[in-house]
Amino acid sequence: MNQDHAKSHGLAAYSMVSWLNGNRPTDISLSGPPVHYGIGTPRTKEDTEIAIKRLLAAPVGEMLASGGEERGHIVPSRPEVARALELAGRLGPGDRVDHLERCYHDLRSTVCSPKIWSGISSLAACLLRRRSMGGDRVSAVLRSSMADGKHKGAVFPLTRKITIV
Repeated sequence: MNQDHAKSHGLAAYSMVSWLNGNRPTDISLSGPPVHYGIGTPRTKEDTEIAIKRLLAAPVGEMLASGGEERGHIVPSRPEVARALELAGRLGPGDRVDHLERCYHDLRSTVCSPKIWSGISSLAACLLRRRSMGGDRVSAVLRSSMADGKHKGAVFPLTRKITIV
């Protein structure tokens, strides 16, 4: 398994998880610098959990594409995992590792669903062919992949709630 294969699945998983949670996918590239996460500081528990899942999505996508071994992928030496661990400490009382693991298992369940993994694989294959893609193209591939193929059905990104206080 080559490095580009794993990286393409990591970038695709990050894009998919971002898109499913109502965020516009960013430009992605196999040859450029690491993806800019643009997570910021979440204000609510729900937003914090979503941010953690977005941060873990690339390592999880890489891990699954290269055989499923957590070792080397979900480690605090990776900046995105370290940031996710930091955010997990804001989820309330208890061990931040326990909070992180709960988010990780939720994310892994989502990413491993046949429909979602099929979409991730479609985007990864497109990225391998093109080497880089703009955010609009990423969105188009995700929309198309989620509506085509043997896993056809209704999967749409969440719309963000607007609360007027």
